[in-house]
Amino acid sequence: MASLIAAVSYFGLLTFFALGVGCVWPEYVDGRRAQEVRVSLRRMLVVLTSIELMIWSRHSASGQLLLLIIFCIGWGAFDAVQRYPALHPLDSFFTVKQAVLLLVHALCFIRKFPSVPDWSIPGLITGILCMITPVLMLFVGFYFGEAVESQPKGTVIDEDIFFQAFAFLFSGSGRQRLQHALMVPLAKAFPSIQASVLQWDPTLKRHLEHDKQRKL
Repeated sequence: MASLIAAVSYFGLLTFFALGVGCVWPEYVDGRRAQEVRVSLRRMLVVLTSIELMIWSRHSASGQLLLLIIFCIGWGAFDAVQRYPALHPLDSFFTVKQAVLLLVHALCFIRKFPSVPDWSIPGLITGILCMITPVLMLFVGFYFGEAVESQPKGTVIDEDIFFQAFAFLFSGSGRQRLQHALMVPLAKAFPSIQASVLQWDPTLKRHLEHDKQRKL
């Protein structure tokens, strides 16, 4: 009975995967603007990553392993989605980076597989499908979607997300925006520290006063 349930689970997972990536997704991509496809890819990646992390948590994965997986997805699949539909040659840093991160991600599953009981193998296979689905969806998007040359100037930022974050954090405007994003909610949540926050950065006063006026 257990083997029958496992077989049905495998068949259902693979059928859902084949229909989604092989039939529904190409129909959706064909004729859509790249911006729409990019938003859909981003949403799907968030859903798939959430499912995968839930599966890993259920299998008592360590915090270090979860962080490694999040890093692989963030710098790998998410970076590729953000740069869609930009294409890169096989010998580029982008392609090599994606291959290495996908390999590390896959090794996490290979290491975990021997210790997984039979009843939870379908869940682990679901996690593997969550890992490879974004890659296949990107390939389908490149094949059926718009070319990067047809995009309006400035709509496709073909730059590594790590270097974008680095430039943002070390630029004056980036640091100020980050300070505002962190300190304004903190000052709102704890009014007793507002004086200290404003003494550290007086420019936050305008944001706090604007919020108070909007509440009134």
